[in-house]
Amino acid sequence: MSAVYIAALERGARKLNTDERLVMIKRYSKLELDHIWSSKHKLALWDEVELAIIEARVKLGRLPKNAFTRIRSALETHPPKIWWWLKREKRIGHDLGAYTDERRRRIPQKHQPDFHRDATSFDVEDPAFTRMILESLEVVFKSIGKLRTAIRKQAKRHRFVPMLERTHCRTAELQSLGRRFLT
Repeated sequence: MSAVYIAALERGARKLNTDERLVMIKRYSKLELDHIWSSKHKLALWDEVELAIIEARVKLGRLPKNAFTRIRSALETHPPKIWWWLKREKRIGHDLGAYTDERRRRIPQKHQPDFHRDATSFDVEDPAFTRMILESLEVVFKSIGKLRTAIRKQAKRHRFVPMLERTHCRTAELQSLGRRFLT
């Protein structure tokens, strides 16, 4: 275990399971976000990107028509072994290289060279990373909507509770606590 990982655990972080690297301090953690940023989800998105590349090549006539179907079937039948991927990544020092090795093991030998052919790490990682960010923003925006509703409710509830405004560490004019919630 790395020193950073151990320090994170000591600060109250939690480990999701034995196949995970994701660490988050408990009080900041949200299950939806844990899932979005999990290795399992990341590899599933990488699968989607790789399959989209292969499907495009089939449509362009650069691969045989059955290549997409056979590769997709093999990947769907055999989900990625995260423990194998992590072990391989540690050995070769490249997460996407380890991923392609893990996934090629599951693809029929005839189609193995077609998987990740002429693609770079960024061709696969960037779309998946962007998707993870967008999915995370959906969760955040949902939470912001709930927060706005709660603030409006408190503003209405306390609209007649008087209080003094403060400015530059001095009392200013009279206002309501409800208004304070809205400013």
